[in-house]
Amino acid sequence: MPAKRPPPAPDRLDRLLGRRLARRRRELCLTLDELEQRIDAAPGTIIQFEKGTRAVGTAELLALASTLGVSMAWFFTDPPCGSSAESGAAPLPEDVAEAERFLAAYVRIADPKLRRDILGLIKAAAAK
Repeated sequence: MPAKRPPPAPDRLDRLLGRRLARRRRELCLTLDELEQRIDAAPGTIIQFEKGTRAVGTAELLALASTLGVSMAWFFTDPPCGSSAESGAAPLPEDVAEAERFLAAYVRIADPKLRRDILGLIKAAAAK
């Protein structure tokens, strides 16, 4: 019986795909467990995909795309991940919508000190 080969180390594509997956899952307000149940995956599978420590197979990618309401190509199209500001491109529509929701909530905060604190927190988080 041949010896089992260790799984390949995650590559850049696995990590990029994982970040896109995590982002879309959060946009839809799905937990890891909910997404695993919807695609009939074993517990812990989605977090491995999102961290890029496990490659996504074709059948899994098809199930994820269908469940998340995107095409398979969406996982690989430019910009592949991260903020569009990093690449110098125009913001993605989902980034703009998220910023608009944040701004709408932010301006409803009456306490100026709390608003400054929140702004400071956002700036600090963005600097990392």
